[in-house]
Amino acid sequence: MCALRVEVKGCESKDIWFNPVPLGMSSKLILDSQMKVSSSKFYTSGADNGRKDLTAIPNVRHGGWIAADHDSDPWFQVDFIVNVTVNMLYMQGLSGTNHSVTKYTIASSDDGETFSDYKTNNQQTAKPKVFSVISWQDIFPHVFARFIRIHPKEWNGSCAMRVEFYGRYKGCYTPEDLGMENKKILGNQLSASRETSADQTAPCGRLNGKGWQGGSGDFDMWYQVDFMKRAKVTAIKTQGGVSYYVKIFKLSYSNNGIDFPEYVDVMGTKVW
Repeated sequence: MCALRVEVKGCESKDIWFNPVPLGMSSKLILDSQMKVSSSKFYTSGADNGRKDLTAIPNVRHGGWIAADHDSDPWFQVDFIVNVTVNMLYMQGLSGTNHSVTKYTIASSDDGETFSDYKTNNQQTAKPKVFSVISWQDIFPHVFARFIRIHPKEWNGSCAMRVEFYGRYKGCYTPEDLGMENKKILGNQLSASRETSADQTAPCGRLNGKGWQGGSGDFDMWYQVDFMKRAKVTAIKTQGGVSYYVKIFKLSYSNNGIDFPEYVDVMGTKVW
């Protein structure tokens, strides 16, 4: 019988104003190897040219990333290596020219495979937000992710851009209980693939509570917590019941409630 009680430790991402700093495009804290693009028009206009304030050097580099003319869905990606909070972009066109991106969208990812479009309304029904290029672009709600892609949608001349990201590299230095046991996480934020006992439903799956009971024979059961905002999870404490308990489990996570990639380490999907 699958039975579970749980507490989650970590840090909530707080969408409040903070003092943003450049994240490393201009300073080269972000390495060339952390940037990736869908295409490049010239070998001297690749991803490494997409840094804010980069100037052209004849026969060495163009002052900006330039997508190939045939690229119908261009994008520019940065892997920050760790999760960052981004609340502002500074966009420029190709150095010394009028070639520039004029409209773009943003997508983000925690694994570099599954990307979620940035939206300001309901994540499941709204269309991606289209930004019109001005030098400074505030982003609120902020983006919290490891990978960020800029998708140019319109441009003058060639699709060309330079960019700097502003925000903070996010840590979680003082993890705390996120609210299962103390009921800061409400019952309607908890769900499960199935419930076999009327008095041991998903909201009962709190640490030191009655426990959620999912039955037996189903090897694709899941128990889900919606934190209502982004959270960085650093530890999970689980309990079983008197006679029934979970022995092995995996984790998956989502920023949109639809796509749930599995948590992986260097060995592949992590199994606890």
